[in-house]
Amino acid sequence: MGRGLSRHVIKRVLLGSVIGFFIGWIFAAYWFGGALSSLPSYCPIPVGLKNNTNTMPLIHQAVGLALGALAGLLSAFVPNSRFGQIFMVDKDTVIVDVRERGEYEAGHIPNSISIPLAEIGDIDLSFLQDKKVIVYCTSGIRSAKAAKMLRKRGIDGVVDFNGGIRVWLKNGGRLDFELNNDAGGSYA
Repeated sequence: MGRGLSRHVIKRVLLGSVIGFFIGWIFAAYWFGGALSSLPSYCPIPVGLKNNTNTMPLIHQAVGLALGALAGLLSAFVPNSRFGQIFMVDKDTVIVDVRERGEYEAGHIPNSISIPLAEIGDIDLSFLQDKKVIVYCTSGIRSAKAAKMLRKRGIDGVVDFNGGIRVWLKNGGRLDFELNNDAGGSYA
């Protein structure tokens, strides 16, 4: 995919793995119909011909671990269907349109500000510190580059809205046509 995982994605994957591990452990106890203390030994390799160790609890934990990691990874991305709801309730969110100015003027996500991709390296971005920053473009290519550039410039709370304005419109989002560059702070 060409993108590195940010710290918050890694934390969510690890947390999901831990939760999945415990879910697998509890499911294994349920499967064997007893208390957690009565589970058989967790040994993936049979120890002898007469006394093979039951590996079913290990399988449940492995599945729980994998599902937990997957859930953690998926939770790190903005679900497109709830994208509009996030903007209405979170005042510490700055929505940044990284398309060219003409594209922004032709229609943009409400309350977004325009910072074209070509200008991200040249302007003062201090007003984005300690904020959740959601970047978008038309389809997700420029916003992925912008998210990477912003992270390199020390903006940690960056989320790439993969699919961009196309997904926004497909999910019933509306466009705004008023110029609104004072929504995020001092950038004009």
